[in-house]
Order: sequence, then structure tokens, then C-alpha cells
Amino acid sequence: MTEQAAETDQEGVDIRRLLLRVSIPVAVLLGVLLATGIFLLSSHGGAPASVPGDSVSAATEVVTASPSASPSPTPPPSPSPSPPPQVEEPQTGGDQPGTVVPNTYGTRPENTAGEELLGLYDILQREIDAYAVQAGGIEVGIAVTDLQTGETVSVGGNAPHKTGCVINMFALMAAVDRFQDGAASPSSVSYSVQKGIGGSFPPEVKNFLGVIFGDFRAGEAHARALMAGWGMQTYQFDHVPYYGTEPYQPNILTALETNDILARLWWGELFSPEWTDYTIGVLRNTFSYIDYILPKYLPWNATVGHKIGYHWDYDGWVNNDVGLVSFTGADGQQKAYAISYFSQYAPTEYHGYSFGARLSLIVWNFMATRYGLAPQPAPPPVPSITPTLTPTPAPETPTLTPSPTATSAPTDSSTPAPTPATITPSPKPLPPAPPPPPSASP
Repeated sequence: MTEQAAETDQEGVDIRRLLLRVSIPVAVLLGVLLATGIFLLSSHGGAPASVPGDSVSAATEVVTASPSASPSPTPPPSPSPSPPPQVEEPQTGGDQPGTVVPNTYGTRPENTAGEELLGLYDILQREIDAYAVQAGGIEVGIAVTDLQTGETVSVGGNAPHKTGCVINMFALMAAVDRFQDGAASPSSVSYSVQKGIGGSFPPEVKNFLGVIFGDFRAGEAHARALMAGWGMQTYQFDHVPYYGTEPYQPNILTALETNDILARLWWGELFSPEWTDYTIGVLRNTFSYIDYILPKYLPWNATVGHKIGYHWDYDGWVNNDVGLVSFTGADGQQKAYAISYFSQYAPTEYHGYSFGARLSLIVWNFMATRYGLAPQPAPPPVPSITPTLTPTPAPETPTLTPSPTATSAPTDSSTPAPTPATITPSPKPLPPAPPPPPSASP
């Protein structure tokens, strides 16, 4: 081979090598461009249809929605007009909060009494009017019936009131109606009756109605039938307290209708003599921890059978007590009166129950004097404190700032306002309270 030919062959080899080196990057670049084009075409053409039955592909379709779709705005929640009822663990005497008293009133005559007993009405009216201002809008209804004459006086006796556990007195009467018919025996529910009524504990009321009627709702219905048959009109027995229905409805009573039932019970118009005595006996067999309204200031010779009820609600405290008070008059004969005290919208629990205890003693002193007995000392005044609708107790003693010129201040001859202090009744001998069963605590 000549030198010229050798040079030519060498140049061919160099050219092929150059072409090979250039072709590899070009091929890679073309591959990238081709893949990019395929990707862009597929993304504009839409996602491939999923295979029927392929759950993974179907889920992917749902999740990978079009990015251009605007999400629907979430509507704001509607504001609730009032806090929902707080259903708590059942407590002695109580009920669920969140009830509104219906705008309905009874039509019974407020006062069916002679001039003497109308003096009691005047006293009660003055006390209640003054206290409604002092205690920040508390609403009180009270009725008193002299069971010797049948005369009744009342202040606010037709106004509807939330009941608390007072409504369970009618659950007791529904049970007694079955006992009288022979359809049930009190021995099978003796503890539940004692704890549910005497201890004012709603779960045991539910229990004895369930045992007697097969279902406690049937017991409630039987109580409503009795109440209607006895001529009551302005009432509502919706539920055993803490076991309300949906929508939640309040239990409602008025002082006048409740007092009428107590009077008829005493006169034997509801049950036979045997079951009248049984019912009154249950009401008298109360645990001491619920004897702080009607019986609180009464003397040892007063026998009280009563049913208490109370609870906190968003619009204030409910404190009630209804019952029968009997005693021996100066003539040696038994005397008795019925009394029904209802209060609601009280700023504190103390405002509700302390005023009830005060009115109870005022009624006792009037009735005892009427039948020849000496009255008890006047009840202490109920202190005035700043109203608040929360269940938090107010401080007992306010902080007083002394005046720097106290020595030169003029003497005020007016009667000073009572200071907030705990009411302590004068010591009186009390009859021994029946011992509660071992598990009597609520």
C-alpha cells in the first residue's frame, strides 16, 4: 500500500469514529424528546379509562380530579340560639337543664278564704313582692290550704313552674294506685320507694315504676291519666327527672293544683284509708338531707310529709317543696294544712331554698296561732347578694372599706340592711329522723 492510500484509510477510520461519537448523544436526545412528546399528548388527552372492577384505578380517578375545578365553599354552621341541654349523672332532687316554661297559666281562684286567713295572704304577698326585687327577679308561687276548713290562699298559684323531683310525687301516686288495685305489692319495691321518694333520687323512681308497670314510661303514662282524672289542667309530667324524651320537654306544675291534690290526699279522696295512710307515711319518711326547706325552721311538734325538687338551669335556680304539715292544736285535736312552694329564676340556689324556708315558718306561725299555739321566733331575713345565673356561690361576707371620716359622719337612725350571713335557726328539739339504709347517700 502506498503512503497516500494509507493516509486515505486513516482518514476514513477517523470519520467513522467521529460519526459514532456524535450519533449516540443525538439518539439519546431524540429519545428524550419523543418521551416528552408522548407525555404531553397523554396529559392533554385525559387519563386512561380504568378497567372495570379495578378498585385501585377507580380510587385514583376520584383522587386525581381536574386541578381546574373550584371546590364548593363550605357553608358556616348555623349558630345555636341557646346551649344544648347538659345531661348529667342523675342527682338528688334534680333534673336536666335546658327547659323553657310554657306560656300557659291556670284559672283556679287564687283565694277562697275568709277574712282571717286572708291576713296570711297579705303577709305572703308583701314578702314575695319585696323579695322579687331584692333577689333579682326570682319568681315564686305558693298556696296554703287549711285542711280543717278547706280555705285556700295563694300568691302566684296559677303560674307554671319547673318541678325538679316534685313531679315524682305523682309517680308515687301511680304506684299506690296499682297497690290499691292489687296489681302490685309495695314489698317488692320498698327500698326504691324509700330512696326514690324519701331520698328524692330519680333512678330509684325509674326503678320502682319499671318493676310495677313493666316499663317506667308506662308508669309515667299512668300518672298522667290519674292527674287528668283528678281535674288537673295546668301540668306536664313528661318524664322522671334525668330521663327526658326527645325533644326535651319540661315537667310543669302550679302551686294551686298541687296543693289541691295534697288536700284531697289528706281528706281521703284519692285512695282508700289504708293507701292514704301509706302515701302520707312515705312522704313523711324523708332522709334528713332533704329537710331544708319546708321543715327547716318548724318546731319539734310539727309533723311534715313533703316532696322536694330543685335543679340549676340556664335561666336560674329552681327550688321547690310541697307537703302536708300536721300538729296538735290547743283543743287536743289534730290540725293540718297543705303548703306548696315553687320558685324559679333565682340567681343562686340559696336564694331559692332559704326564702322557701322563711315562708314556711311564716305560714306555720300563722296557722299555729290560729289553733291556739304559741308562734316560733320570727324567721331571720334572707340576705341580699348580687344576682348571678351561674351555680357558683357568692362570697358570704363582702369586703367593707372603712370611711376615713367615720367619727364625723352623721348617725343613721334607719334600720340597717341585713348583711349576707348564714341563717342559723334557733335550736329546737327535733324528733329522731328515720335512719337511712346503708346506701342512702345520693
